[in-house]
Order: sequence, then structure tokens, then C-alpha cells
Amino acid sequence: MIKKVINFTVKTILVSSILISLLFFCGYKYVEHHLKKSLNISLHHIESDIHNAKSLPVNILDTFHEMYKTKHVISYITESLFENRSGKYMSEEAAQLIIVHYSSEQNTYGFPKLVLAHHLEQHFSDDQLLAFYSSNFDFLNNKIGFYSASLHYFDKNLEDLNKREAATLILMLDNPRMYHPYRASALERLNQRLELLGY
Repeated sequence: MIKKVINFTVKTILVSSILISLLFFCGYKYVEHHLKKSLNISLHHIESDIHNAKSLPVNILDTFHEMYKTKHVISYITESLFENRSGKYMSEEAAQLIIVHYSSEQNTYGFPKLVLAHHLEQHFSDDQLLAFYSSNFDFLNNKIGFYSASLHYFDKNLEDLNKREAATLILMLDNPRMYHPYRASALERLNQRLELLGY
């Protein structure tokens, strides 16, 4: 009797797992198809833009990886469900930027954004996604991208920034007003964050 109950339970769990996996796969494919339809340009064109984004110098990449342990979308889902979020998810950031700039539907966040983030992770490295994201990021004062922001805020080429300056621009990716290096209202917050990071 116990053996029959165990066998039945195992079979039920197995069938349930298969059905859940199938539903998730179908849902994923549906969202992926809908997302591609909502984009104003082809995904291939976007992928080409990511490939063509100007590479970032070593000092910026090293500082970024010191500041953030970049993680992939599966980690994002796990932490969202069971833990406090930490780190920076470049695939998620790039996916959000793509949706804002290229999608006809501005409400395609949430799961659609994670589906796009997962797609980006399969084709690009974190450094490529950071280069693409930062090259399209508005650092205020009509300065788009790291290279332009570096000249504007520090009067230096990007590759010549020291650790503190590089970290300042990277923090501005979170919120350029909150970590603005020349606004009195932001300076205390910026300096506290930089000190915590050891810069």
C-alpha cells in the first residue's frame, strides 16, 4: 500500500513538473514573439548596434567589475523571489533601454524584459552590454555616453580617468542627478557612496 502511494506521488510530481515546464516554455515563446512584434526595428538590427558599440577602456571595465558582481537573469529571478537583490544586471539594464527606445509598447516591462534580457545574455558578454548601455545613456547636459560625459565632467579622456572618477560615472548610471559630481545636493551622497566603495 505504501509502495503504491509512493509510486503515485512520484508520478504525480513528475507529470506536474513536465506540465509546468511545458507551460513555462510556451509562455516564454509567446512573450518572445510578442516582444519582437512590438519592436520598431528588427532584433537583428539591435544586435548589430550592440556589436558595434565602442568598446570601453580597461580602467572603466575594471572599476565596474570591482563595484558590481554582474549576474544573469536566472540569478535575478531567484533573488527577486527568495532574496534581496544585489549587484547590477547588465542584460536587464540593456533590455530596459531597448524597450524604451525601440518598443511601440512602453508597458512591456516585467517578464517581457526578463525574456529579452535572457536573449541578450545568450549572445553578448556583460562588457558588450555595458558598452552598448553606457553609449546610449543620458548623463544630463546633452551628454550621451561615457566618452562624452568624461570630457564634460572631468575634462579628461575616458581612458585617463582615475578610479574615483571612473566610479563616479558608473554610479551616475544608477541615477545621474543623485550622483552628479557638481551639484551640492548630490555631493554628500556621492562622496559617502565612493568612500563605502573604497575610492
